[in-house]
Amino acid sequence: MRSGAHLYLATTSGVFLASLMGRVGEAGPLLVGAAVGGLLPDIDLPPHAASPLERWIARAARRARVPALGWAVTVAIRLLRVVLAMLGTRHRGWLHSPLVPLGLAASGLAAGGPAGWMLLGMAVGAFSHLLGDSLTPGGVSWFGRRVRGPFRTDGAADAVGFLAGSLLLFLAVAMRGG
Repeated sequence: MRSGAHLYLATTSGVFLASLMGRVGEAGPLLVGAAVGGLLPDIDLPPHAASPLERWIARAARRARVPALGWAVTVAIRLLRVVLAMLGTRHRGWLHSPLVPLGLAASGLAAGGPAGWMLLGMAVGAFSHLLGDSLTPGGVSWFGRRVRGPFRTDGAADAVGFLAGSLLLFLAVAMRGG
């Protein structure tokens, strides 16, 4: 899936979780975490170009009129990506493993408070990213078994992601009674 579809599916998954837990009014950290988590697994792309997460953070920081913060975060991500490349991390390797969202969820439950909600959101976003990438021929390794789908990244996989996200939004609204 492309980054826009990952971002949409991740944030709608966050809205669905907040609605499921009856916490829609305090879902800000969860939704920010879901957005970050939805793009997080792709920081394992080769470091010669900006990752979707870097581009999204830079745009968000410019819109919030704090471009220096965006620059600092994107530089930190770029350095992390260089280190990952030096360690031999490849795209759709260990960062595209279900262990990442499970670790984020466990950390969120242990942390509690707004930081815990953000980590839980990151877990939901990363999990939705893995589900989306499982729809493509490149697939994702789920506990040692590679799951590959029939949908091309630039076509049907994005459409399926948008449909799934829209269904989650519909269910979230229906559960809230509005």
